[in-house]
Amino acid sequence: PASVNLNMPTILTSGNGGGLFGVLDLQNTSSYTIDNFTFECTKSGNENNSTYGSLIGQVKGTGTANAVYINNCNVKSAFKYNNTRYHGGLIGMVGGDSQDKAIYVEVNGGTAADSKIHVEVTNPLATGKFGGIIGCLSKGSILKMTGIVEISTTANISQGGGIVGEAAAGSAIEFNGTTDLSEVRYDRDNKANKGQLIGSQESSLIYARGDGNGNGWNFIR
Repeated sequence: PASVNLNMPTILTSGNGGGLFGVLDLQNTSSYTIDNFTFECTKSGNENNSTYGSLIGQVKGTGTANAVYINNCNVKSAFKYNNTRYHGGLIGMVGGDSQDKAIYVEVNGGTAADSKIHVEVTNPLATGKFGGIIGCLSKGSILKMTGIVEISTTANISQGGGIVGEAAAGSAIEFNGTTDLSEVRYDRDNKANKGQLIGSQESSLIYARGDGNGNGWNFIR
């Protein structure tokens, strides 16, 4: 759509919950773009959710030809109860239980002073994993991070990571640009269930890429 106007929605749902989509199911080679977007939502109910994201609960497709592009967004998510398996600052779960539902996600904060991805989550809670961008990056799915990306939490992450909570087998994560996690808080206990960038991973390809001219990945923590 050319324009979406949502005035601070409150999300009250079980299953897959999201501020824009509970489930976004892309078919054939379709893609979806969220561009230059400011959004604030509240998840105040105690319903049990398998996935929750401030923008999308779960996005799935039929392969990495399906894509979601998120550009220059400012998102604030107020989250209350610890009753969600995969909780993402933007997307709860990318892909599905099998690799044939994999998808490509690109998060681009740009490089201009007034262009960035900024995600603020009040309570980074999850019964499974929390991720500042994605709760669970499932089998075969790809996340590309570029430009300026800032994550902040007002409470501690006890299970998950600043960017991705859980990266499943065969998934891939590429870092480029500037990733700023200086305002992310972590629980000092239960160290096996969290990491600064990725909470847990199983044979996932995780790497940073430069341009060969000294312009690489800048990680602020």
